[in-house]
Amino acid sequence: MERTKVICHMFTSIDGKIQNDFHDHPDTRYAWKVYEGRNYTYGQAIGIGRSTIDSGKHPDLKKYKGAATKRTDKIIRDTCTYGVIFDRRGLMYWEGMYQEYEDIPKRRILEVLTEQVSLEYLAYLDEMKIPYLFGGREDLGLELVLQKLKQDYGVETMVLGGGAMLNAAFFAADMVDEISLVIAPGVNGGRRELSFVGAEETAPFPKFFRLKEAEQIGHNSLILHYTR
Repeated sequence: MERTKVICHMFTSIDGKIQNDFHDHPDTRYAWKVYEGRNYTYGQAIGIGRSTIDSGKHPDLKKYKGAATKRTDKIIRDTCTYGVIFDRRGLMYWEGMYQEYEDIPKRRILEVLTEQVSLEYLAYLDEMKIPYLFGGREDLGLELVLQKLKQDYGVETMVLGGGAMLNAAFFAADMVDEISLVIAPGVNGGRRELSFVGAEETAPFPKFFRLKEAEQIGHNSLILHYTR
């Protein structure tokens, strides 16, 4: 079965860190704006891990106790970009059916879950009119998720935007087709900050990619494009 193509698209410092303290520099602000724009031109969906955007607030599920809900995919298609949230056990709190941020297009939320999610959480998503799909029983089968995105939502390309552990899972499963790194002209210097891939285990790494293009974007910044 065909699957959605994956481009891991990340914003890093020169020393490869995704956590940095130089966003106020004008060159970095420019590079970040380019990075955000490419999220929407590369594909029809943006994949993000729960911990990357989790506010720490979780829904009160008491009122959904006993809900007549089944662990089956809930398909709701939209015309805007999908925000695909990898939320294995169903913990995210949402204020509406869209992710809306200043100065960038809205995204229709699409939750990716495992069968470990509670029925109460599914009832909560139903009430919020948030679609969801199941990627496995206890952990996510990433190829299955990508097949469903292609078949049920028509997503040709998903931009994978972190965090480091989610990226590592896609790389480990050989589900990353291209890499796009927006390199801002700063050196972070920290030893503990994350790089854009952060696996708990070194196996099955390393992975190797072929340089496709080095693109200068101005303001002392560039984008490195790699392909599998």
